[in-house]
Amino acid sequence: MVDAVGAQHLQAKLLAQAGGNQACFIVTDPVGTVATSNADTPRTPASTQKLLTGTAAIARLGRNFHFTTAVQGSTAPANGTVEHLYLVGAGDPLLATPERIALDQRNPETKGLASTPLATLADRIHDAGVRTVPGGVVGVDGRYDRTRFLAGWTPGARAAIGPVGALTVNDGFAGPGGSGAAVTDPALNAAAELSRLLVA
Repeated sequence: MVDAVGAQHLQAKLLAQAGGNQACFIVTDPVGTVATSNADTPRTPASTQKLLTGTAAIARLGRNFHFTTAVQGSTAPANGTVEHLYLVGAGDPLLATPERIALDQRNPETKGLASTPLATLADRIHDAGVRTVPGGVVGVDGRYDRTRFLAGWTPGARAAIGPVGALTVNDGFAGPGGSGAAVTDPALNAAAELSRLLVA
């Protein structure tokens, strides 16, 4: 816990670090608020929010947590046929096609980034003996809410960031390499990309 003098020092240091920027923060301990500035003023988050999100995720989910994207059949394969395949998302933000992974590796700014290859799922489906899916692949992204874009995002932000959801491939951008426009239905896009890889 922080005493009154410590709280004053913390408040002064945080304000100095904010440097006149339109920052907002609130620091609490078990007793109450220790330092605050514009705590009720909405602000557009910057990239540093990733640090807070990552810290919260590790604290809540654990260091060894892995997102699991699953493929389920409506039935077991019969002579290589399954009527429907369900691609079930759990929030993996790194799910990517081979084309997107290749693009990232050619770009000095994204080279070496982690990814979850969607092609691995396609290979496993093939290895399980599936050859025909008459009803197609259905994307399932019902694990979380249906919010795809935050209400305060500008059209430019929507175009640059892409939609959020439990099932997104290539950050929710269209095209085999994810170089197209942001999609309106990320689960539908993910299902289409898996279908394309299965045909390939």
